[in-house]
Amino acid sequence: MKITKIGETEDGPTAIDTPKTPIDRNKDILKTVSRFVGMSGSRDAERIFDLARKTLAKNPIAPFEFNAALGGLMAVGELVGIWPALVERAYENIPQDKRIFVRSSITEFYYCMGNFEKAASLLPSNPSTESELCLAMRVFVALKKFDEADEIARLCRQAVIKAGRLLQPPQPPGENPRIFLARSCVELRQALEHYYLAMGLWHDAATIWKFVPSDPLSDETEPHIRLARIHALQALVEVQRGLDEIERKRREIAVDAEALDDESYLARWENELKNYEALLRQIVPPENLWRVERASAASPRPMGIWK
Repeated sequence: MKITKIGETEDGPTAIDTPKTPIDRNKDILKTVSRFVGMSGSRDAERIFDLARKTLAKNPIAPFEFNAALGGLMAVGELVGIWPALVERAYENIPQDKRIFVRSSITEFYYCMGNFEKAASLLPSNPSTESELCLAMRVFVALKKFDEADEIARLCRQAVIKAGRLLQPPQPPGENPRIFLARSCVELRQALEHYYLAMGLWHDAATIWKFVPSDPLSDETEPHIRLARIHALQALVEVQRGLDEIERKRREIAVDAEALDDESYLARWENELKNYEALLRQIVPPENLWRVERASAASPRPMGIWK
């Protein structure tokens, strides 16, 4: 039989217990974070929601707990309903001097919600870490702030080269200087890929995975898989442009009786393009479909192959 002490119930300490010591509080924080880590990859959304709701309701809430809760919500893609209000309330409960530790996670939260202006307002003025640069790139591309995206791309390229130089082996005397690229820098290369895809620079997007050394310990996606995805995305964009062109020609036929004979050709071409589209949409990752949607949309500035 379990013997309960005064001030305890069968489930544990009651509310009349003495305040927790800093050590006890740290144990609670680690326990919460560990539970979120343990549920990573889980499809049991209800358990994640329940833990996230309890965690965000804490006051005070530790930055580690806040980051873990947002990570869990973003992992299952549930960012609507009550969550924005709970997240903002929990953010207000974090002391001002500790909010810097949650800036990246709440910025990504707003980005995932589609509130790009709010996400941009939370970006650091001078992004420097891999995660900061990668997030800044996605936000600026989403807002079509291409000048800012250009600058982030420049910083990413510099950071990749700098990381490589720190690992550069000694060069024999008299040998021409060479650039040694680091094996990791996965987030930086993802940021550059995002930029090049947005600009329609397919060759550059492929180059950063084709020629830059890869490290399976730091990148869970094999480089040739990334290359295949890039080429599939490029093909899907061309298919979309072809379908848009067929629609344009049909509008011309509507006002030009002499062009009616072209409809049979258009129907055959459209059928083949739609077959390609169905196949390619099964290959292209959902997170890259934004590029297809933007391919036929009007852009304030020419982007790569877009004319």
